[in-house]
Amino acid sequence: MDPKDFWLAKAEQLKSEGKFEEYLKCIDKSQEIKKEEKDEKYWFNRGIAMIELKKYEEAVECFDKDLKFNKKSFDTFLEKGIALAHLKNFSLAVECFNKAWEQKHSEFLKHRNQALTLQGNKKFEKSLKYFDKIKQIDSIPAKF
Repeated sequence: MDPKDFWLAKAEQLKSEGKFEEYLKCIDKSQEIKKEEKDEKYWFNRGIAMIELKKYEEAVECFDKDLKFNKKSFDTFLEKGIALAHLKNFSLAVECFNKAWEQKHSEFLKHRNQALTLQGNKKFEKSLKYFDKIKQIDSIPAKF
């Protein structure tokens, strides 16, 4: 059961029992969880937590939601691939690792192509900004 739903159910139970102060506390906890879900990193962080708890199927679901609600990222595909590998679903794990690589490589290519285009048009200062962005791209971690 989702924690938010748990607190809402608990709140309804307390309301029917006439315990209004406890009811309000449960509603507040439910709203707090709802706010956390709006955080951009919520599903990714929850997926990491599920991996640490060795709940790999739930981790995959969290990473799927992260990919659905946020932009696709190297880290999400990498962690999803790791969770799938633990589940012995190697074909999907490799597919996720490939998508992770594509994300990292496409980021590099996008900046490189823009820098070279600007350089070809003799806009060297703007070109340097894109070359600097290339340098800021993190290298692929050893975990990959």
